Amino acid sequence: MLKPNSYQYVCRESADIPEQVISSVRPEICEMLGQPVSAIFPIFAQTFPLTVGAMEVYWPKPILTFRQGSKFWLSFLLLEREDVNLYFDLRIPEAPLDGEDYDQTHAMLPPAWRELYRWFESFGLTERSIQPLTWINTPSSYSGRMSLEEYRQKLGIGKSKARDFAKAIGSDQLMCWLRTDAGDALFLDEKHCDHKVYHVRGTALEDVYILPDPAGTLDRYLAHYLAGKAPSEFDFRTS
Repeated sequence: MLKPNSYQYVCRESADIPEQVISSVRPEICEMLGQPVSAIFPIFAQTFPLTVGAMEVYWPKPILTFRQGSKFWLSFLLLEREDVNLYFDLRIPEAPLDGEDYDQTHAMLPPAWRELYRWFESFGLTERSIQPLTWINTPSSYSGRMSLEEYRQKLGIGKSKARDFAKAIGSDQLMCWLRTDAGDALFLDEKHCDHKVYHVRGTALEDVYILPDPAGTLDRYLAHYLAGKAPSEFDFRTS
């Protein structure tokens, strides 16, 4: 469902990528273009097998698109369907994939979740033919995660209720990494980086549930959502 004028180049195989744009994408991705998601991102596929399985059952193979920016080429990796597109928010080629810098900036994430932020900054679904800046129903990009104060204001939650929530967990650096249309939200404590994932339902901050299996629960939820099922049909506390 890409509009003809959305991009200068739409590439489905590695041989399709013009020389002038190839440096805007990591060479490992360019070399594997035309292959399924599991071949392009094998560690991500091993860590989130149900999610990637759903991508490969319900979605076509990834394509690369390029659009001329004001100073450089912009690149986008996506799975294109007639009704909705799935965009991987690619990190710049120079971004570290591991090492001390990567570990420090991603220390708050449960270990498995880091595969959602290694080669790309999570992924989002949109009916538009361009990548959204923010999205809902899948984990946010690193920069798009929402502070508790932002969450409070967006949902119209009282300040005292938010303070009680932060006090109950014992952190003043709670960040929301996932929100759904059904009102589910997942928070991480970025102060203590204890890798606990806290689930709340909408404004009910007094009812907090710690996910016993953050990796497995997120994998099951994403597979559920990518299969076309509604977020409201998924229970984070029993699934």
